[in-house]
Amino acid sequence: MTIQQAQEYVITAANLDAERGLKNGVVDIKGMTMEVNLFESLDKHYFSGQIVLVDDHAIIDEIELQGTETLLLEMEGGGDYGETESFSIDAHVVSIVQQHKQGDRQEVYAINFIARHAYEDETVKISKSFTGKLEDIVETILLNELEVVISKDDYFGEDNESHQEEVRVITPYISPLETTSWLLDRATSTTGSPFFLWQSIWDLSDMTRLGDLKYMIENGIAECKKEHRHLYVYSVEANSEQQDRTDRSGPKGNTSDQDFLIKGFQTTKLDDTLKMIREGAVGSMLHSLDTYTTQKIEKHFGASILIDQFEDKVFDFVLDQERTIGRDEKLEDRNARHRNILTSYGTYNTINSYHDVFDQVESLNKIRPKVLKSFLYRNMIQASFHGVSFWENKLSVGDVLEIEYIASTTDEKDTNKVALQRSGYYLIYDLKHNFQLNKHEVTCSLCKVRDLDDKPTYEGQK
Repeated sequence: MTIQQAQEYVITAANLDAERGLKNGVVDIKGMTMEVNLFESLDKHYFSGQIVLVDDHAIIDEIELQGTETLLLEMEGGGDYGETESFSIDAHVVSIVQQHKQGDRQEVYAINFIARHAYEDETVKISKSFTGKLEDIVETILLNELEVVISKDDYFGEDNESHQEEVRVITPYISPLETTSWLLDRATSTTGSPFFLWQSIWDLSDMTRLGDLKYMIENGIAECKKEHRHLYVYSVEANSEQQDRTDRSGPKGNTSDQDFLIKGFQTTKLDDTLKMIREGAVGSMLHSLDTYTTQKIEKHFGASILIDQFEDKVFDFVLDQERTIGRDEKLEDRNARHRNILTSYGTYNTINSYHDVFDQVESLNKIRPKVLKSFLYRNMIQASFHGVSFWENKLSVGDVLEIEYIASTTDEKDTNKVALQRSGYYLIYDLKHNFQLNKHEVTCSLCKVRDLDDKPTYEGQK
């Protein structure tokens, strides 16, 4: 199927199953759909969304919407040279969040929805004992309680597993997704890299993705470097020219390729080292006491040790390791925060419980995930893109983009030069798809994870 270039998406099906109303409870709302928003986040184990309907036949009133309905949404989008791909959303309606009258007969409704397993999760509470590797317990719970599978193919690494030994845990009447968050808060790689579990709109409705942050970043940067895949450029001059978006023949990163121009770029609270110091992400002390063995652990944490665990200059920009304060002390040598942990070995005989750890170096893995997340939040920006390229490449949270931010200057010798502080490799942390008036736009929260190697010009040349 082909579509006109000006039309970036087609809603091929939109059905609301209310178990009441017309046609055995299934109502076709495709013609009523004015806008669709879809959300992904590394902090959530499910997608969510909102659909805006214009109703001039009182159909929604006839349905008597109660927040128990299901929604099936199928869409096709414009790919290279007019080719289309499709995806479908199988979701559960949550609520009507907005309703207003437009004209004499039209009612406008904004309806929130979430993935089916997220809705069902609220109806299930678990009080069971589990033994095994942390990520294996998560996989078992999601499959048995919510019929959701985990994919580790692209973001976790082959034969990767958590560094923690097998544990025995008892879930205290909490939901499957709450249990998942609790267990993954403890799980790390050998280097202390945290794990994330999320859902992408490109996957099946019963599938989630598991990722190891270190693997996600290093593998994502490697993908970007393959012929500058996922290269996006921000230029005030290029955006102001309002060039024709239908010319897509140029290389990625070229101003002739409008799909790879960043439409908007917003920064807030960048490079807040003081906030990292307060959070103990620069230097801190861990105190651990086991009430059974009386073993005490006191271990200093310094950020540079964690940064050195990453390859290819990842997070090198986060901290000036030679920066001193006071009497020529390095910032990371000071303990800006003290963390205290109690454990109790022997609760489950020779099997560790949730917090148990008896190696001083390994104990720092309780700190490292929080520090790495602090690194991410330190340089978070908001950027908006044309959605076509995201659709073609099926980009999701957890992927990495290469961004060149062109400096705005009146000095001819600096024309087309990249502003290095804002340019770099960015991890997609949150993502919003907006489908409205035949246009597809994407807004992202991006976390800088690495500087660019050098100073490329606007065309991506050195």
